[in-house]
Amino acid sequence: MKKINSGFSFTYSCIFGAISAFAGFIFSGESEGGWEYLYVYTGLGGFIGGYLVSSWLIVKPNNYSNSRLIMSGFIIGFVSNYICALIAGGFHGVIENETVVKFFESFIEEMILAPAGFAFLNLFFFGWLIIPLAVGTLLLTKKILRSKSL
Repeated sequence: MKKINSGFSFTYSCIFGAISAFAGFIFSGESEGGWEYLYVYTGLGGFIGGYLVSSWLIVKPNNYSNSRLIMSGFIIGFVSNYICALIAGGFHGVIENETVVKFFESFIEEMILAPAGFAFLNLFFFGWLIIPLAVGTLLLTKKILRSKSL
């Protein structure tokens, strides 16, 4: 299969990160308790997760087939959701002026278990939105880069 573009992962992750940040902005609303920065967490999670997974599963093996894009979109939906929860958990201490010692005392709980629980709950309630957006953005990026290279 013909290689589309070496910038596929970056292009995709920028688009998916922007869409994720917009969705986070809509769902954050006027909430209290650190969730007013949800658009930052979702944007970064979408960008990092989208870049890592698309570069490992699509660009590196040079496989841009629709089945590979759909499978990668499902994985990106899960990974970006966990990274979003991980970033939110990591920055929560900075926002709430938590000390570094207190943060490292509960490292396992704060950085592994809590983000996994938040990611699972988020996928349970918003997975119907995250996963189709990841798949649709992958297919859109393929179409954009294909038309650009012709």
